[in-house]
Amino acid sequence: MLNITRQVRTTEGVSLLIALFAVVICAVPTRIATIDELIQNAELSTYDTRMRLANAILDRLGRNTHVALDIQLVGMETRDQYRYGPEIDSREIHAELLGFLNEQGTRAVVFDILFSGPQAGDDLLALNMRQSNVFVPVVFSRQESEDALAGDFMTPEISDELAAFREQLTDAGDGVLDAMLYDLVDAHAELQQRLESLPSNDTLTVQQRLDAKRRLKLIELPLNEYEQWLAGREHLKRFFSIRDFDPERDAAIPSATFVEIPSTPILLAAKGVGFITTEVDIDGVLRRNPMLFEYDGRIYPNLDLAFICHEYGVALKDLHITLGDAITFTPERNSTLAEVRIPIDEKGRARLYFSEGESLINRAYSLGSLISWNRRPPESDTQAHKYFQQYMQQRVAAGFDPEWLNKSIVIVGENDVGGTDIKPIPLTQSYSLFATHAHMIDNIRRQRFWREPRWIVTTAINVLIGLVAWLLINNMPYRRLGVALALLLAAFNLLAIGLFTFAQLIIPMARSNLTLVLSSMLLLMYRVGVVERRDRTIRNYFDRMVSPEVVSQILESSDRSSLEGSKRLATIFFIDLRGFTTLLERHDAAGILDVLNNYYDLVSRAVIRNRGHVNKFIGDAVLGIFGAPQTIERPEWAALQTALQVRAAILALNGSQRLRELGIALTCGIGVNTGEVVVGMVGGAETKTDYTALGDGVNVASRLQNHARNNNILLGEDTWRRATSDVPPAWQDAPIEFRKLENVRIKGKSEELTVYELIAPDGFSGPSKYEPTDHS
Repeated sequence: MLNITRQVRTTEGVSLLIALFAVVICAVPTRIATIDELIQNAELSTYDTRMRLANAILDRLGRNTHVALDIQLVGMETRDQYRYGPEIDSREIHAELLGFLNEQGTRAVVFDILFSGPQAGDDLLALNMRQSNVFVPVVFSRQESEDALAGDFMTPEISDELAAFREQLTDAGDGVLDAMLYDLVDAHAELQQRLESLPSNDTLTVQQRLDAKRRLKLIELPLNEYEQWLAGREHLKRFFSIRDFDPERDAAIPSATFVEIPSTPILLAAKGVGFITTEVDIDGVLRRNPMLFEYDGRIYPNLDLAFICHEYGVALKDLHITLGDAITFTPERNSTLAEVRIPIDEKGRARLYFSEGESLINRAYSLGSLISWNRRPPESDTQAHKYFQQYMQQRVAAGFDPEWLNKSIVIVGENDVGGTDIKPIPLTQSYSLFATHAHMIDNIRRQRFWREPRWIVTTAINVLIGLVAWLLINNMPYRRLGVALALLLAAFNLLAIGLFTFAQLIIPMARSNLTLVLSSMLLLMYRVGVVERRDRTIRNYFDRMVSPEVVSQILESSDRSSLEGSKRLATIFFIDLRGFTTLLERHDAAGILDVLNNYYDLVSRAVIRNRGHVNKFIGDAVLGIFGAPQTIERPEWAALQTALQVRAAILALNGSQRLRELGIALTCGIGVNTGEVVVGMVGGAETKTDYTALGDGVNVASRLQNHARNNNILLGEDTWRRATSDVPPAWQDAPIEFRKLENVRIKGKSEELTVYELIAPDGFSGPSKYEPTDHS
């Protein structure tokens, strides 16, 4: 039989390794793409659920989590398309809107509309832009768009040949594009020379001149368009970029090979320019916003960051960027903040705090309604005016200030549920992206961002969860284990939700929950397969020596030091029959063994009944231990009650018919001593293993029973002192007394021992109401 101490240590060590293995499997991203993607999707799902719960909880608590009311939305809706047709997309409409907003005292206007390519009305829009703070977007991409060079400005008069040429320019790479432009310049010069050399007095020459002029026009248009694009790009780089790109420091920032910019007049009139390129997670949901982009050796800001920098009077070059940490700067105006901090990941992305879903979209104003209001006649009795007046009344009834435009930040974009500018966010499946600018601007102004702990913190959380699961499964009984694990799971998830809601701290839930589930499964499988076998070994050994309850508590206890070997303060009970050797000589073996077995049985039952441990049988002597391996209250009283019960049982046994037939009357000597002993499992790995107690406390108990005669119960001084200083209530009126005897000298002791005798009436076995209890 294997040594039980070694089994305990080995099984606990292996189970700890199993728990750590589960932590590593769940906490470290796997190379198996499918599994890693499933875990990531689960994590994103818990993130969305927490965001919805956080908003609901904060709303219930009366905390204002909505976007500030001085940030207003103006959206181009489907009904506007029906009412105004193609006009609603024109530059004139947006110029008119901007003029109207300027009259109302709007603080700033942020367009989520890409005014790419020259169109009619650009100059009027640019003129109105110069009268206020207007911010316009650019789009960075890795591929050139359909209107890559300068937008869709071609008129029907342009021939198919020019359209084909523009398509070539759009599809060409940078090197090919440059070569084609050089060819265009050469062709333009050659055609100009031919045109000047042609005479102008015959019909054939006139036709040749017309053809040359037509071809010159075909060349000049794309050249002018490209030159404008180059000029706009240079303006963007000079005035609206942050700094040069550093490949070593900024390698993780997304880069673009092409930029789509507004037409030149609009670009020159803008107070600020930033990109509106978005990025979704692997499940297609928008949760993070890129704040930085690299293009042509420079770093450019997000449109919202560009606006905030202008709002706070901060030059783009003064931004401090630390990837994986934050973008920081010191406001110069319009803020009481000592420092603005925008947390970003290693790719320069910031998590959006979506405090509102559809409610923010629902409070957006219709572009067509504002145009109708602006175009009302002075008497204001038209249907359009009545419609808008009703519209405004509804807004006021909903709690909004009628002066909603004055000193507000207005974001203009597409608000069409069937449009292309729609993406799912954590709060809803269809969200107009122009509203995300309101969230990001509000997040920056309020410094309200989700924060993610560093990987070492999340790893430590997973390790802690694995260790707690190991402690529970390794030490808790099955009947309570399920409840404990469920409570642990609930407590962790509630903590994660609480930190998410009130501290804006994102604790990974999917990996941590998976760690708990996987480690619990593996540990339970190991416990059933291996630990249970070890526990059966312990149970088989103790079952006949202590009560079943004690065995269960030994197996369930988190402290198995008594099995592994430790010093304990225990009370030793020693009993021995007097004259038993003579009885063996006078009677047959079968009869004597029957008597001996009855004796063993009554002693064992008494010891176990009083929560002691029957340690061993030594001939006709029995050794019992109280206080180990199970700790109990007042072990000395448990031993004394056992002594009284055994003595009463022996006297009763003497009156049995069997002993009268044999002519036997049993007498015993009992010694009880309290002291420090060494208890634990002893024996070799391949030999018999026993649980035993060693030390002076055992030796003294043995010597005391040797001195006891005629059913006497002798006590050591420590047992007497403890018993008399802490008498249980049930024993206070018992008919017992302690009598001090003469000091005795025992073998192995240089000093004499003080001995006491427990005096009680014959047949008295202790108060019926007293029962030893476990130590709590």
